[in-house]
Amino acid sequence: MTNHLLEIDRVTKRFGDYSAVTETSFSIERGEFLAIMGSSGCGKTTMLRMLAGLDQPTTGEIRLDGKSQNGLPAWERDLPLVWQSLALFPFLSVLDNVAFGLKMRGIGKHERHTRAQTWLKKLELGEFAQRNVSQLSGGQRQRVALARALVTEPKVLLLDEPLSALDAHLSVRMQALLRSLQRELGITFIYVTHSQTEAFSMADRVVVMSRGKVEQIGAPKDIYRQPANRFVAEFIGNVNILRGAVETVANGVATLHTPLGFMTASTGGVTARPGMETDFFVNADQIALGLQPQEENQVSAKLLSYKFVGSMVTLYLELPNGDEMKVSVPEPVYDRVGVKIGDMVHASWPASAAQLFPVTE
Repeated sequence: MTNHLLEIDRVTKRFGDYSAVTETSFSIERGEFLAIMGSSGCGKTTMLRMLAGLDQPTTGEIRLDGKSQNGLPAWERDLPLVWQSLALFPFLSVLDNVAFGLKMRGIGKHERHTRAQTWLKKLELGEFAQRNVSQLSGGQRQRVALARALVTEPKVLLLDEPLSALDAHLSVRMQALLRSLQRELGITFIYVTHSQTEAFSMADRVVVMSRGKVEQIGAPKDIYRQPANRFVAEFIGNVNILRGAVETVANGVATLHTPLGFMTASTGGVTARPGMETDFFVNADQIALGLQPQEENQVSAKLLSYKFVGSMVTLYLELPNGDEMKVSVPEPVYDRVGVKIGDMVHASWPASAAQLFPVTE
């Protein structure tokens, strides 16, 4: 038996002349936590709605366990959706909210309340069973919505930006809870988000979408370290993109002539020929910072500003050609270098930290 639980096969969804999803294909494995990530309007929520049966594909096919889901309404699919707005019933108790899906399936009151209580206890909500949902905090309501979706023990759980309304501290706690639940239950989670932090901290694989198409699918680390194209690199946001003309190529390393001087970068499997213009990138956290260059590629730049993000400091540098470069270093490194705004500093990196992008026309 194939391990593909869900298959999206050349799916397109149009609304009039507008194509929200275009000729998209990918598969989702059993027990996988898959995140679909992208900016507003990229097609991620439309894709989730088609999986849930709230919208139907214009062309293409969605298959669950090898069976076509095209034409099936939402209530005939075992694909519950946890909404961004949670969509809880304000006139019902917490217990009755969780038991609602079981009631719609014709399960008796005693059994559905027993199963609902079990899930409330798993999500540390047992003591709130008789409360009205309006009396709960945002995080508690979020867990009620999860319990309501999971009480039916589905094969797949769909989640549409469920943490977007929570404060940062609570969001981090809920991320840990979601990942722990998913591993414990073995249920396939499909999670739509615009947040890189959420997607990378929870998902086994991430789908990056733009303008209705998939730009890259891969493990979080692969997408972070090896973005497939300029769009993905800019969306991830922790890279510096440079441009140069290839001078030589040897042993998988290209030497490039750039406005900042000669630099080297890994070809990363890209066919590079002398004379061709190409973009290449280097991650901000793979650049060394110092008063003297430490690696083969180096630039002298002026510190414009900086910000603290946890234990890391991100510095924004002005390059000699007027472009900006980001450098992320641990706080002790920043303190040791001892630079202040307006000072000149060296940013340097090895060829292995930089990589060419495929040439696009």
